[in-house]
Amino acid sequence: MKILIINPPITGEERYGKFSGVGGYSPPLGLCYIGAVLEKAGHEVKLIDAIADELTLEQLKSHIISISPDMICATAMTLSAYKAFALFDAVKKIDKSIITVLGGPHISALPEETMERCKHIDYGVVGEGEETIFELVDALEKKKEIKYVKGLIYLESGKITKTAARPLIKDLDSIPFPARHLLRKLERYHPTPQTYRKLPVTTMITSRGCPYTCNFCDKSIFGVTPRLRSVDSVISEVEHLIAKYKIKEITFEDDTFSANKKRTLELCKRLEHYGITFTIASRVNVLDKEVIHALKKAGCWQIAMGVESGNQRILDLIGKGITINQIKNAVTETEKAGIQSKGFFMIGHPGETEQTINETINLATSIPLSQALFTLVTPYPSTPLFEQAKKYGTFRTTDWADYGCWDAIFLPKGLSVKTLKKYHTLAYKKFYFRPSLAMRHLKYIKGLHDIKRYYLGAKAVLSL
Repeated sequence: MKILIINPPITGEERYGKFSGVGGYSPPLGLCYIGAVLEKAGHEVKLIDAIADELTLEQLKSHIISISPDMICATAMTLSAYKAFALFDAVKKIDKSIITVLGGPHISALPEETMERCKHIDYGVVGEGEETIFELVDALEKKKEIKYVKGLIYLESGKITKTAARPLIKDLDSIPFPARHLLRKLERYHPTPQTYRKLPVTTMITSRGCPYTCNFCDKSIFGVTPRLRSVDSVISEVEHLIAKYKIKEITFEDDTFSANKKRTLELCKRLEHYGITFTIASRVNVLDKEVIHALKKAGCWQIAMGVESGNQRILDLIGKGITINQIKNAVTETEKAGIQSKGFFMIGHPGETEQTINETINLATSIPLSQALFTLVTPYPSTPLFEQAKKYGTFRTTDWADYGCWDAIFLPKGLSVKTLKKYHTLAYKKFYFRPSLAMRHLKYIKGLHDIKRYYLGAKAVLSL
């Protein structure tokens, strides 16, 4: 079967709001995994990343006509759901016989509602997609009954039908490496300016699933059961990236890279031999001195940590499972080891007040963070936060197109859009407009490439 995989078009402004000028592009690893599985099964596969290639829907239609695929698979987050709908509407106008398949976080979170809103989705993939898409294509080619393919939602005689739930993939080593060769140019991709040092840089994942209970996190795809790739598998992919793409830096996109201490230490020991730099995301309660120093020795230069709030009551309310002291200790130890720390913060939590927001800003500026990202609370459908938010405030909008974390779509009781936006801007100004922070970053500038990265970052902050 000839299969075209598409990352639907969405603009930088829609994704990053006022920070669109410094927004990054990451390889769509999920789609590359799907491509790898389909290629391994012998299908002819092409992939178009309309985001990285900055294609409009009209331009995308021309590609579809020239390729003339039998099936089109696309993905969508909540923010880009309407973009996927528009794509499938266009596909069916081009050729009704093209089979359309939608996967990704949004349909996994809201399968029935998604199918109701877009009548041109032939099949929806709910949950992890690798095994489901393989079985779906096999069933269509061999004219087997679709109802036996787990993890699907589809229309049958005008009625929405769901098959049995797809179990999580236990052995992640069984999945082939992402088919990055399907992307037009891997060097086209890079994270935001302040989150990489060397080019070429790319992304990897070494685990799936998160056991923690943060109520704002959607776990409809990877679930709550941590599944780890073997260290040998991870190292093999690192070697592949270095040999084939000359990669010098890797962004590990695991939810919590260092969740398993023994594995982390073993992986770090192996990574020491390759001379690459890398960044990770982790939690403050699983970062101790031994792990931090092992990461540093292996080449890690930045750790991103979910802090979220500077108020303990808010942290407890959102199920974060950490303390203010743990935040302070993790950031301090990270900076002492010579690794930059980046904090993720959200403004406008349920139960938030102007006082708690100020406590968040004060925490961000009082600990030795190198970077901070402040977003506005966005209660995604199907998360516990979505239901909690109804009790603690009101939704200004539930339009999926507004779910980009840069707009005040949820208003805690007593707070207005104007107030939230005021503090959002104030947080960036107070954090970044500090001489002490500027002086600290001067030591990280090693050449013209670093100057360019810092210039772009400064330009974005100054736009506030």
